[in-house]
Amino acid sequence: MSIVSNVAPELCQAVFSNCRLARPQSARHLFDRLVPLTAALMKESPAALKYALFLLGFMSPATRLPIVELTEDAKAEVASAIAEIGDEHIACPVERWHGPRLREGSVAQS
Repeated sequence: MSIVSNVAPELCQAVFSNCRLARPQSARHLFDRLVPLTAALMKESPAALKYALFLLGFMSPATRLPIVELTEDAKAEVASAIAEIGDEHIACPVERWHGPRLREGSVAQS
């Protein structure tokens, strides 16, 4: 959950809040929305997290050894997982977005 909370903090908070309020069905439903993103980020951590944060405008996707850049397939998986969650639950930089969250030219827009 800690890796995913960098990308979808509001959704993670909602999962924890529902757990604390003894609403396991609601928590499970919300958690299930995080599964594709969790899987995509965990496959090639931390490069996948860096790429996700790049798509959201937080940082450069550049990596240094021993971390290597994601393959195009892995980039597409991360971008797709972010798109599945929806804008209302995705982190964004201090300056609010006025359009699509993913950077222009990202793999998800193919």
